[in-house]
Amino acid sequence: MLALQKSQIYYQLKVKNSSKISKKCPERYKEFKTIDGVSMWDIYNGIIREARLAKNEKKPKSILNLLNKIIPQLYFGTSKNRKVFYRLVKKILTQSRHECVYSSELYKSYDHHDIPWLYKQSEFTRPLSYFNKKILENIVKPLIAHFYHINLSHKTHKVEFVEKREWQKFQAKVFNKLIKEQYLIPCEKKVDTKNILRVKPKYGCAKKGFRLLVYYMDAPKSHKEFHRILSKKIREESERFFKHKDLFESWTEFIRKNKGKALFGAKFDIKDAYGSVDIKMLKKIIKSSSLSDNIKQYVTSELKYQYVKIPRKNGGVYRWNHGLPQGHRQSPCLCELYITYMESVNFEKFVKKNCLIHRTVDDYLFVSTDSSLVYSFEDLLRSMFKLNESKTIINTKHESGGLKYNGRLFRLESGEIIKLYEFSERYELRHRFRIWNISYPIPEQNSINFLNRLLLVKFNFHNFTKFELNTIVNSPETVLQNVFYGFIFLAHKYDCIVMSIKNTQVDKQFFYPHLVSTLKNYCKYIHNVIKKHKGEHFEPINFFLLFSIACKAFILVFKRRSIFYQEVIYFLKTRLFFRDFGELNWMYEVFLKIPECFKGICMNRAAKI
Repeated sequence: MLALQKSQIYYQLKVKNSSKISKKCPERYKEFKTIDGVSMWDIYNGIIREARLAKNEKKPKSILNLLNKIIPQLYFGTSKNRKVFYRLVKKILTQSRHECVYSSELYKSYDHHDIPWLYKQSEFTRPLSYFNKKILENIVKPLIAHFYHINLSHKTHKVEFVEKREWQKFQAKVFNKLIKEQYLIPCEKKVDTKNILRVKPKYGCAKKGFRLLVYYMDAPKSHKEFHRILSKKIREESERFFKHKDLFESWTEFIRKNKGKALFGAKFDIKDAYGSVDIKMLKKIIKSSSLSDNIKQYVTSELKYQYVKIPRKNGGVYRWNHGLPQGHRQSPCLCELYITYMESVNFEKFVKKNCLIHRTVDDYLFVSTDSSLVYSFEDLLRSMFKLNESKTIINTKHESGGLKYNGRLFRLESGEIIKLYEFSERYELRHRFRIWNISYPIPEQNSINFLNRLLLVKFNFHNFTKFELNTIVNSPETVLQNVFYGFIFLAHKYDCIVMSIKNTQVDKQFFYPHLVSTLKNYCKYIHNVIKKHKGEHFEPINFFLLFSIACKAFILVFKRRSIFYQEVIYFLKTRLFFRDFGELNWMYEVFLKIPECFKGICMNRAAKI
């Protein structure tokens, strides 16, 4: 019963890849008729007929135009009611993975007195919700799935709708290329596998670039636990070969030791890290390792038979023949084992010299006081791996700009660390967050808890870490800039959550108390981190200064939706304390506008199909 109640709180926007339009008529509400005697059954049957005919036509210019032809005005009664329904359809067309709405949106905001088949009914919420849900599930979503493939982004929660023909053409082109280049070897004998090889376009189907991912279907919990323990043991073995030190400690220590010296450095990216793993070499590494015999036998057996299934008609089963397949359960730890072994063999001469070497997955950061060592390290890396030329950055002229690594900018001329925020044009930030959780629904009357849960410091501390807030290498000005940028990002996230639940609230000011308490909590946390990691550049930064910067950041973001946030902007302006800048008063101008890097963020949802 509890599970049933949970499922009724939210309505899931998810579109399945099934395009089957249900022929079955609703069993309930047979007595519902218009003033002219037309039953709701007849209206619904007519919608189904039109939808089935629409599947035989060419791809429509937009789904909403198609629905104009399929759903008669007799169902809605007025254009206003149709617009309310289309508002929910637009959310389906612009959804994030796992996104939901409250079930009340299936009947809220409709003027039921104008709906012909409801004119006699005093209780309208259940029948209207029932038929709206039927039309969405049995007609709207199957039509979307008929004309478009649902592609789930591998980086964010974004759901992309790609034209079916374009998707099939892209898939065929990629798989034919993989077979031709012998990345995939056809199996001569009949083999069954649950490893599904999927192709994800990096920049859209029309452009070059794709990512191959292996998914293991229907894995039991015991199976997952076994592979978790196995991965842990392999990673422990990797650390015996070569262990990279903590990046923050390594960087601050290197800067302190070489204070006043010119620094030179480079950032490298291994091209196709998983695919470049030599399987024969990897087997030898495993054989000579201290892993147990059972683990050695299991892993080498897995490497010998890397079978994958292609998800297309007559796709069949193939043997993967290009290093390690990305997405496979053991590929990350085995790739780590291979790379650390290569490092232990080749990096010894650099470790003893005055240089910093750090790696995160397949990205390398190298810094030294000797510019010739940078080129020597580059030559060594090229002898070990293929490098991604477009992502290689070399700075041997002591130029300003620094090195982009691990989501941050490391400045060689000053040693400072700045958090990087990079967004493409019309970037939809809401796809970065999972706001809705169907397993733990929040009742509509408590929807403010979305903000309470998603804006906890523990979920957003990555914007305010010791890298950004320390004064060991950072000046107070850089710390305040990092704080400001972090609050700009947090304000955008805050807006995403408010926009998701605003329809559940009558009062626009429902989030006022939460906003103030949230900003205070973050300022307390930031203040403690600054004090904990203070160094030679430390200057007292008081709580009120941090709070005023937070308020200013939120005001700037809220101004992008000024009509909705008009009163809260005025509310925050009354809480600014810029008089506390002291000697840093000249920085006031920094906080007067949104930084350029955030201007690509799109605030509104726009359906592309």
